[in-house]
Amino acid sequence: MAAYLDDVVRALAGAGSTDPNLCLHRPSAHRYQHVVVFSFENRTWSGTGGIGFGATAMPYMHSLAASCSYFSDWAETNTSQNSLTQYIGETSGVNNLATVNDCNPSATCRSTDNNIFRQVRLAGGTARSYVEGATTGCSAAGNAAKHIPGLYYYGSYTDSSGVTHNDHDFCSTEVRPYSEFNANNLPTYAFITPTLCNDGHDCNNSTVDAWASAHVQAVLNSSDYLAGNTAVLVWYDEDHPVPNAIIAPTAHAGNITQTGIGSHAALLKTIELMLGLPVMQQGQLITAADLRAITGLASTGGSTVSVFVSPTSSTILSGNTLQFTGSVTGTTNTGVTWTATKGTVSSTGLFTAPTVTAKTIGTVKATSVADTAKSASATVTVTPVLVPPTAVLTVSPQKGAVPLTVIADSSGSSDTDGSIVSRVIDFGDGTKAKTVTASHTYTTAASYTVKLSVTDNLGLTSATTQNVSVRQHGGHGNGHNSGFELGPIGWVINQRGRTTVAVVHDAARAHGGTNYAEARAGPAQYVAYFVADAKGRPLYIPVNPGQVITFGGWVYRVSGDGYARWKIQLSDAHHKNILHVGPVPDTVKTVGTWTFLHGTYTVPKGKAYVRFLFDVYRSTVPTLVRFDDGMLQIK
Repeated sequence: MAAYLDDVVRALAGAGSTDPNLCLHRPSAHRYQHVVVFSFENRTWSGTGGIGFGATAMPYMHSLAASCSYFSDWAETNTSQNSLTQYIGETSGVNNLATVNDCNPSATCRSTDNNIFRQVRLAGGTARSYVEGATTGCSAAGNAAKHIPGLYYYGSYTDSSGVTHNDHDFCSTEVRPYSEFNANNLPTYAFITPTLCNDGHDCNNSTVDAWASAHVQAVLNSSDYLAGNTAVLVWYDEDHPVPNAIIAPTAHAGNITQTGIGSHAALLKTIELMLGLPVMQQGQLITAADLRAITGLASTGGSTVSVFVSPTSSTILSGNTLQFTGSVTGTTNTGVTWTATKGTVSSTGLFTAPTVTAKTIGTVKATSVADTAKSASATVTVTPVLVPPTAVLTVSPQKGAVPLTVIADSSGSSDTDGSIVSRVIDFGDGTKAKTVTASHTYTTAASYTVKLSVTDNLGLTSATTQNVSVRQHGGHGNGHNSGFELGPIGWVINQRGRTTVAVVHDAARAHGGTNYAEARAGPAQYVAYFVADAKGRPLYIPVNPGQVITFGGWVYRVSGDGYARWKIQLSDAHHKNILHVGPVPDTVKTVGTWTFLHGTYTVPKGKAYVRFLFDVYRSTVPTLVRFDDGMLQIK
């Protein structure tokens, strides 16, 4: 037998093995940096040619077992003899009754337990389940789902930063095609699932042995394994006693069985301890044995340095800061250097987020000063500081007697980091408008709050209000009027003719304790006062054909005999083709009497805007008039 093993060793060395002594039996040092698990199917020891693998049936696997460690007595997760339960048990330590029927992942066939993939992820390492035959992530194509435990984990958990995750969110990242496996760039934890033929499920021992001699040996030839920081574990899923092999630079040689100790849960617990992870306190792990001392897996011959970053992930607002902490074990020099892919990070780990306008993901990395090959990274998600829009509302007039027509104008609203996509003007009496400007007539005396609400393209909102006081009309006589205060603000003057005489007095012009507007037209002069927007431009109010416009107001002739009236101008969508509409009667001819002039007009086809104004005209004799309580209503 010894001569045969020598021949096998020489054959392996000739096939590319850089060290025929697969397990070097070195003294204890520190913990491992990589663990690679190869999973195989449906054998007892007798099914592999005997305990330790038969030299004739499986010569390569026999050489591994003879040079390294194996258990002749090894227990599976349960004796139901189905694959899925064993694979879930090997990666979580739990005998999961929800996965006993080799079912495909579903709402009733899954595990929410903690698992080795999550543990490695939370510790800042990389966990991978490599699937031979698959071509995309999180897929069982070309293989069998029941042999891929990473597909079944759906547990929710909260990381050290308070962020909640679900294990399945990482399925596409961590369950990958075996074609991506690189023995010279190993993850922290690798669980390898060969095809149904290469794992022995559908094919014979010689096929399994040939596959292992190429793929297991590739890891044993890797720089990480030869540096002494990698362990390779060969694992069969079921059919007690289950074949196994423990291959590592420090592993003892041969059969090291202690009855009742070797099991799937014990192997998982040992992996956790080898990688410096906390042991999950669940299922069979609570009572499982620690196999490190028995097998020699308590040590490696590689670097003893490990780096950790806290928090491992976080979300931060654009421009804000976050303190990261780096820790180093395995050396007396615990210093780290910091780098960041986005933003900046100081020598003490203080991260400053960049200014962003969209969600940006970066990493913060701590590298050991003692061993620059060792580092740990944290994921940082930077979100923009969202600025709500600014709501600006003008309402004119803000007090007067019924019927009181006001113009609400929101054109001064703005948004610094986007655009306003909608607005609502609420007049406080149940009437609302969604246009930039809107007119409304109050017919009931009361105090009203006009509210403007605007929403931007990011869904942020802002609001502002203006107050309107409406009182009962006290009547007009001998110039006494308690109505609408007309003034230069909110009105624009349009003059034409040989002279330009136009006077408008605001509230400071008191006459008998009342407020009004006063206008004068000289010989052959026309003077018009238009309702204006917040920027002093004549206000075009949108209308639709068929709508009914009611307009008018009070007029008081002081002198002259020219016409003086409230009226409207209708135009098309281009503010052209003007149509003038006056009240009936269209002017006040009596001097010294307040008269209410009004008119009603239906918007004809082709008209899109209306302007509201009062005007004065006289061809020979100067005319002085007073205006008050303008009214415009569109229904």
